[in-house]
Amino acid sequence: MDYPRAEQDARTATANRYPSPDSETAPPTPIHGALSLTQFDAAAQDGLAAARARGRTGGQKPKLGARQVQLARQMYDERGDDGKRRYTVAQIAAVFGVTRPTIYRHLGKPDTAPVTATSA
Repeated sequence: MDYPRAEQDARTATANRYPSPDSETAPPTPIHGALSLTQFDAAAQDGLAAARARGRTGGQKPKLGARQVQLARQMYDERGDDGKRRYTVAQIAAVFGVTRPTIYRHLGKPDTAPVTATSA
């Protein structure tokens, strides 16, 4: 009978499928994975630096320009005869076509240099 030979082949196949850690074909260890993440991060940083050099910054464009932020801030600070705010944040947001959180986000930022209208 050839049973011992079949068992030998099965053991060899199992041994080849799961090589010992010191063999050259061992699967990568977690350290190999960490190194590849570090290399990926370095490549990503290089790509971002190259994009910045070309004038690209990434991210979404602001919903409101500097002049619009200035106007929204003026509307927010404006008071009625009764001493209450003349415009609600919801009304200001509707005027500029943005959401209330967008208005609050811009109102929360420190006031930048005033934008002056240039006359032509």
